[in-house]
Amino acid sequence: LLSLRCANIKQRFKMACLLGYEQASLPLLSLRCANIKQAIANRFMNFRHRDSQALMAIVERVKTFRRKICSLGGDIVSSQDEQSWQQIEDRGMKQSPKISVVVPVYKAERFLHGCVDSILAQTFEDFELLLIDDGSPDSSGKICDEYAENDHRVRVFHIPNGGANKARALGVSESAGSEYITFVDSDDSLPSTALHDLYALAGEEYDIIIGNYDRNPKQYADGEMDKLELVKRIYAYSIASSPYAKLFRRELFDEETFDLPRNFVMGEDFIMNLRLAFACDRKIRIAHTVVYHYNDNTEGIMNTFNYTLDYLGRSYHFKKSVIPEPYRERCMPYCIANVLMMNHVIVGHYYYHKTRERTQLHLQVIEDIRNYGYKGQWWERFALRFANPMFSRLYLGIRAMTQWLKRMKRRWI
Repeated sequence: LLSLRCANIKQRFKMACLLGYEQASLPLLSLRCANIKQAIANRFMNFRHRDSQALMAIVERVKTFRRKICSLGGDIVSSQDEQSWQQIEDRGMKQSPKISVVVPVYKAERFLHGCVDSILAQTFEDFELLLIDDGSPDSSGKICDEYAENDHRVRVFHIPNGGANKARALGVSESAGSEYITFVDSDDSLPSTALHDLYALAGEEYDIIIGNYDRNPKQYADGEMDKLELVKRIYAYSIASSPYAKLFRRELFDEETFDLPRNFVMGEDFIMNLRLAFACDRKIRIAHTVVYHYNDNTEGIMNTFNYTLDYLGRSYHFKKSVIPEPYRERCMPYCIANVLMMNHVIVGHYYYHKTRERTQLHLQVIEDIRNYGYKGQWWERFALRFANPMFSRLYLGIRAMTQWLKRMKRRWI
């Protein structure tokens, strides 16, 4: 029995409870109850996930079955025996951690040790760590396995490369019935009190807890907000659209949270944050406390991805489609402001002067501005009205120079 997998143990117990004492198989009846208890106790240490409640129900049926054996003959259940069963049940009920930390891993062997070590060193101990090896070609998968062998809080999943979005979706689905989900990028790290600080802010009245991260140019102020205010601030980039430095209530996630095409690899976390914001029924808590160390990886997708006009158009489509119909009138101006802030229209004008054809993105934005009465900033109206190629080149040049100066400043900090 000790060598059986947990699923097989459950099946044997089910059969015994259903058939009853008279028809139960002799191999099961020949086992001493102490051995059965020990097997369950051993398995409970590694038995997690959503079947925990099902197994506890089976334990109850086994106890009923054992009492039936006692009524037929032989006192085999002592008071000490019952106390042992209670300890096993208590241990089983505590298997679901408070927080599941999901880390997508891809080509991260240089940073992975620092990332995982910072998570395992948390002062808050009631958590599990899910490392999702996204088909990484380097030694990242092996490093993950080594951590799982040495720490029972770590679980590893190896999957073919499908992108960070798919890896996060798997991590959420495999989380062990936890109350909250948080995400960490494999090239970043956490302060030792990060999970403690986030969980201390959590409460029944909040669905999302947002902490700060170092190198954030917009320092958050302590407070709370409703979901539409959060949506507005995500579109305006006054709250980071990244998945990290946040604690999400697990019930917010559904099958649509990560529903994006595989080739949509830049901005998928923006869409995820919007979907989770619209799913909120409670308030959102925000704090200035730093709970995340961000590493500006020069080889990361943020610094290597090249936008195309087609990709910008697809991004705008997803940012629009994520808005539920009841909130469309109120939230579409936020979306339009976001797309103009990202220079989609200005870039579209630049292509217009080269090809003499207005792009689909440009036409769609113009139509949405008219439909939703977006007023906008003076320079946006200027760009839309005159479509001056010199203005487009000047603006894009200034923006490129500003971004380069920001990157250089980060390297010197």
